[in-house]
Amino acid sequence: MKYSIALEKYFHKKLDDTSLRKYFEENKGVFNGETVKVSHILIDTRNLKTEKEFAQALEHIKSIKKEIDQGTTFEEAARKYSDCPSAQNGGNLGFIQRKGNFAKSFLDTAFSLKVGQISGPVQTEYGYHLIKVTEKKEGAPIRFDDVREKVRLEALDAEILKLLDQLRREARIVINQ
Repeated sequence: MKYSIALEKYFHKKLDDTSLRKYFEENKGVFNGETVKVSHILIDTRNLKTEKEFAQALEHIKSIKKEIDQGTTFEEAARKYSDCPSAQNGGNLGFIQRKGNFAKSFLDTAFSLKVGQISGPVQTEYGYHLIKVTEKKEGAPIRFDDVREKVRLEALDAEILKLLDQLRREARIVINQ
């Protein structure tokens, strides 16, 4: 509780009404309930060590995309190549929200695609993905005043993450032996 109050005070000036409204406008999809139904193919790179291995994984996902472009269905390719457990379902992940348990690059790509469109390779901490949007549900019209507190909390989270990232970059750790 005391950390929460301290953070609120620290970010108070950054989270004025103008900046909250700007954050709301830039992130409406987070607040209006917009969702997309996605399938994906994952080539897992978490255990790869060398640049050569990463380059091979990238070439592999590109060759899968080429195979799809030449007529293999996305679902067939997912079942055959994907390292994700969703492979058995043709890569289907179901509906996802703009703010969720997926990497930002994955979400940004998924929400930028049209229904039926397949992305090029997308890199996340898990590996390389091909993403296909199979359905979209538009969000409901929403007013800032109706979600002001939620916007404030989301903006606060975003500012905290920025601060933590900055502190990590600037940290100097010394181990005395």
